[in-house]
Amino acid sequence: MRPESPTGLYWSMLGEVACAAHAPTSDDPRWDKEGWAPIAVKDGQIKEMRYEYQCQHCAPDGRPIRRFPAE
Repeated sequence: MRPESPTGLYWSMLGEVACAAHAPTSDDPRWDKEGWAPIAVKDGQIKEMRYEYQCQHCAPDGRPIRRFPAE
């Protein structure tokens, strides 16, 4: 088991972003060692750039964040 994530995504203190299928469970030693936690907000904006978190294991480009220009 692991805490429920409102976005369905989790991240580690190492910068890894994963969905429930790829994130470690809370009884896995990686959960505490790597500081995993649910991601509460899926997207946002920094200056003129919007971003959206995505599971880097499911994403075709392997990146944890998708960036695109703000509208």
